[in-house]
Amino acid sequence: MSTPLEMRTMAALLRQAAPLDRLSLALLAVALLLGAWYASVGAAPAAMLCLLSVLAGVVQRYWAARAGLDAALLDAVLAEAELDQAGSDLDAVLHRLGLLRRLPPPRDWQVRWRGMRGLLLRQIASLALQLLAVLAALIVAAAA
Repeated sequence: MSTPLEMRTMAALLRQAAPLDRLSLALLAVALLLGAWYASVGAAPAAMLCLLSVLAGVVQRYWAARAGLDAALLDAVLAEAELDQAGSDLDAVLHRLGLLRRLPPPRDWQVRWRGMRGLLLRQIASLALQLLAVLAALIVAAAA
């Protein structure tokens, strides 16, 4: 059994993906501009690091979208009267909509929490890689 407070807390945690996504979007723009400039002046290693940052930014956007979807789904579940029944109905609905390839075995909320936290951690790791690649590009370009 999961309480409404637990669900609201997890939804609030997942909503933290949005500000991280905005930061990532700014880094994505910086990496694109720097990468284009480094490529035009012949700084290939720095340009490649910028490309890595761009790729990490695209991956980060995917994880942010998934975390945002889970936050919205938690809000929808909270609108239901019976939380445990809504959890099992959620998988069935996602399956019917084609968002789950196959109907998973019944999952309790603790398993769902682990999955949701995993999405957020993947997003943070992608953002960290994105930032480190931009910083490395700046260092490589300055050293050349």
